[in-house]
Amino acid sequence: MKRIIAAIMTAVTVCCFYGCKAVQSTSDTIQEVKEAVETAKAEVKEELKQESIGPELSADGPVVFRSTDLKGKTVTEDIFKGNKVIMVNIFASWCLPCIGEMPGIEKLYQNYKDRGFLVLGVYPPNDEASDVQEIVDLTKVTYPVISCDESLQRFLSGYVPTTFFLDGDGNLLSENSIIGSKSYSDWEEILKGYLG
Repeated sequence: MKRIIAAIMTAVTVCCFYGCKAVQSTSDTIQEVKEAVETAKAEVKEELKQESIGPELSADGPVVFRSTDLKGKTVTEDIFKGNKVIMVNIFASWCLPCIGEMPGIEKLYQNYKDRGFLVLGVYPPNDEASDVQEIVDLTKVTYPVISCDESLQRFLSGYVPTTFFLDGDGNLLSENSIIGSKSYSDWEEILKGYLG
């Protein structure tokens, strides 16, 4: 956040400085201000990208779990079979950014499930299933949503949403989780990198 403020202040300072320079043409000043703004935008984008990288993940082999979905049905790692990429999205029913990104994740699921893509929504143990069901109904999510069992709790980062990717055997595809919500196009870009 400090970098964002510093970048904006730099752009304002450039504007003020060049506004006081009588010999410089207006078009040169406008171009320099545009360049300063573009530099500030690039710095902010890079900072936001770095802030979304979550803690390093570790797994001693494939992810193994036994949990229940919202209907009380048992769900295990067998759900991964037949898929190339699994997106595990840890969310909470009280988290507005989580809820806000769910329709985009659902759209991603619908658009790529025939190519071996599965989304698995996971809600934390302190969340009520009835509250989660309301959110699922509200956002029209059709991908599987399960409670976070003890074996999945190692992936809880302390932040929601937290997302990570697995292959069809349950092996981690990246060293770090992703913290924070993303747009459909951001998730699609990441997914395409895994699907190839």
